[in-house]
Amino acid sequence: MTEALLLPLLSSMLLRQNAASETQCVYSPERCEVELELRFLMITLLSLLTNRFTSRLLNEFEKEYASASPIRDKIPQLCYNYSLPVPDNTTEGQDIQGLLNMTIGMLVGWSNTLRHVATDTADLESTIKVSDFIYKIRIIVSRFTTLSELLYDVGSLLKNVHLEFEEDETYPASSALPSLHLLENPSRLAFYHVLLGCLSYNAENIVNQIKVLKCQLTKC
Repeated sequence: MTEALLLPLLSSMLLRQNAASETQCVYSPERCEVELELRFLMITLLSLLTNRFTSRLLNEFEKEYASASPIRDKIPQLCYNYSLPVPDNTTEGQDIQGLLNMTIGMLVGWSNTLRHVATDTADLESTIKVSDFIYKIRIIVSRFTTLSELLYDVGSLLKNVHLEFEEDETYPASSALPSLHLLENPSRLAFYHVLLGCLSYNAENIVNQIKVLKCQLTKC
């Protein structure tokens, strides 16, 4: 199924299920399990679509502005705050609450950063290519915001399924800015190249983190 068809489907599912799911869970733990599975279905699909979208945006940027740049090879070193320890398997015993909180924090941090990017480039929005870039950045912000809200819902639902789960409403946003001091004389283009590289790297990590959460809390 194509992205154009999946996104409206996800939006429709979200609108139908948001109404009173948490209230229903209080009286029916079995309903909570169903709601969790539905949330993770939406979260998994949206994270995969967003991962593909960020990868395409990075490729488009490199093709247009940085075809001969060696920066991509340096991305892991430059994205000093991108990493969140993600298990290579889905065995029991992982810190699920910590992973959930940190994933939400990463999504919120990137949403904030990308809003600044859209603002920073607004003076060039009259240029068609820049306007398209800003439009795509705003799409990613919207998707990350939706993902963080869905994961927040997961935290709320878990209180009714796992009595030991304590919802953390702070979800501190992690910084998404790359470590540009490792670059010599970074230009504006270099900054956005690294930023998009870190974004693509993080989007893939988020997919893996969500997979771990899904396998621990519902069905793989």
